[in-house]
Amino acid sequence: MKSQKGTKLSYSFVGEPATETVRWFIEGVHKKMQEHGHEYHESPNDETGLIFNLVTAETARPYRRKSQSVFIVSILEGKIPQGHILETVYPHLLKNISNLLIYHAKNGGELHSYFVTPEQGYPRVILRDGNMEEYFENAYERIAPLACSRFVINNEFLPDLPDELAEGTEKTRQLYYAGRKLDEMDLLPTVIKIEQFLSEDALRQLWRLYRVGGLSYGNLSVRNDEQTFWMSASGVDKSNLQKVGEHIHLVKGYDKKKYAILVSIPKHIKRPNRVSVDAIEHWMIYTENPGVGAIIHAHCWVDDAATKLTGHTVAATKTSYPCGTVELGEDTASVIRNAPDPSRVVVCQKNHGIVITGKDLKDIFDRIDNGSIRIVKQIEMT
Repeated sequence: MKSQKGTKLSYSFVGEPATETVRWFIEGVHKKMQEHGHEYHESPNDETGLIFNLVTAETARPYRRKSQSVFIVSILEGKIPQGHILETVYPHLLKNISNLLIYHAKNGGELHSYFVTPEQGYPRVILRDGNMEEYFENAYERIAPLACSRFVINNEFLPDLPDELAEGTEKTRQLYYAGRKLDEMDLLPTVIKIEQFLSEDALRQLWRLYRVGGLSYGNLSVRNDEQTFWMSASGVDKSNLQKVGEHIHLVKGYDKKKYAILVSIPKHIKRPNRVSVDAIEHWMIYTENPGVGAIIHAHCWVDDAATKLTGHTVAATKTSYPCGTVELGEDTASVIRNAPDPSRVVVCQKNHGIVITGKDLKDIFDRIDNGSIRIVKQIEMT
C-alpha cells in the first residue's frame, strides 16, 4: 500500500535520537513507512526526497538541502509548552529550516505530539492507553500528504511591466487599503524576522533555494483583467502594500512544466521578493471563475453555522496540505468551483485558515462588517 495518490517516497533519518521517546518514535514511523510501501535510504542521496532530521531543543541543526524539493521533518522532545504552543515550538521549526516540526511532550501518562507547520498549524496526535497502531497511523497521515505535495514556489520574473502600471493603479490602491483593514481587524500576524533565528549560512541557504528573506502570513489579491491579477508579495508587511514590484506583484500566468508563477515587474527592480506562496491557488481560482474579482486569505476561522445562515457557502478542505502546493490549490479551487456562487464562498482550510472570494475587495469587507461572515480568531486544529 502506498501513500495518497500512489506517491512513493524515498526517506532517510539524519542525526541521533536525543531521547528514548524520539528513538521509539522513529522506529514506529520507519515501520509505518515500510507498511505503506516507501523506500528507505540508510544514508541520504540525490534521490532521497524526505529527511527526518533528529534535533534537540538546545542545538539547531538544519539539514543542508541540495534541492528545494527535499522535504524536511525535524523531530525533538521537550517540555509541555507553557502558554501558547507556537511561542515555545515555532522557533525550533525556523531554526532547523523545517517543512514540518514534530514536537513530543509528555503530559502525565500521555504522549502529546504536535505537528507544527510553517503556516502556524499545530494539530496534535496523542498516545492514549498504549494504542500505538492508531497513534502511528495518525502520525503517518499527517506526514505523508505534506511530503508528497508538489510545491509551486519558483517565480519567473519578467521585467515587462508597463510604466503606467509600475506607478500603481486603482486596483493596487485597493490592495493597500484592504491590507490596512486586515491590520485594523488584527488579522495580520507580525512579520517574522527570520534573521533572529538563523545563522548567516542558513539565511543564504534559504534565499538560494526559496528566495525567502522573511515570513508573514495571510495574503490578498484583486483581479486586474481576464488573464492577470495583483497580489501581495511574500514576507512583506501586508498593512503597508504600497510599492509595485516590491510589496505588490502582477501575476500574469503559470508555467506548469517549470512549476513557476510568471510575475511581471518594473524594469528597475533588480532583486524582487517572491509573490505570495499562495499565488498558485489564487491563479486556479481566478482562471476557473470569471465572477471572482478578489480573494483574501487570513489565518483565522469562521463561525460555520452562523455564516451559512446568511446564505454563504462554507466548506472545508479535507487534508492539511502546505501553502504553495498544487494540492492545496486544487483542493481549495475544487470547493469554490462546486459552490452555487463561486464569488460568495468561504473555504476553511484544514489546520490553516480561511479563503474568502468576492466580486471585489469591498464586497468581501462589506460581508464581514455586516456580520454575514462571522470571523473567529482561533483556528480549529484537528
